[in-house]
Amino acid sequence: QNFVHTTHYLLKMALKHLLLEQVAYSHTFFSTLHGHSRVGRHAAAANWRLRLCLPLLVPGNGHECGIRMGTAHHHSNNTTKNQNSHVRYWRPGRAVILDDSYLHEEWNDTDAPCVVLVVDLWHPDVARSERQELMERFAPHPKSQSTSDI
Repeated sequence: QNFVHTTHYLLKMALKHLLLEQVAYSHTFFSTLHGHSRVGRHAAAANWRLRLCLPLLVPGNGHECGIRMGTAHHHSNNTTKNQNSHVRYWRPGRAVILDDSYLHEEWNDTDAPCVVLVVDLWHPDVARSERQELMERFAPHPKSQSTSDI
């Protein structure tokens, strides 16, 4: 039943031109993070998108799966401290939206996989005219012709 609601909201976002489409590096996918694994600190190369993360299957009962966003490291006295970071623990059906051009990392400290639907959205600070220019400049490459088409 929740998948019907999710599909409904994705279609509404598409009709309002909020989904990042027709641009290279735009994605909608299911991310599976297996038990006792991490995705280390990383960031997108550009800031024209926001990333919506909708946890679907979340094992554990609290703080075992989540995301740390906006990680900045400060070194002093031979220690590393996370400053200005925000932690969100995955909860099924509770979306998190982040600017993934900032450092972020995810973890799953359980024995079971964690599954999150990831949807790229246009950053609201990107004007429609800029969106059009980005779509023209970074249009996905057409699929190369396969030998069966020759």
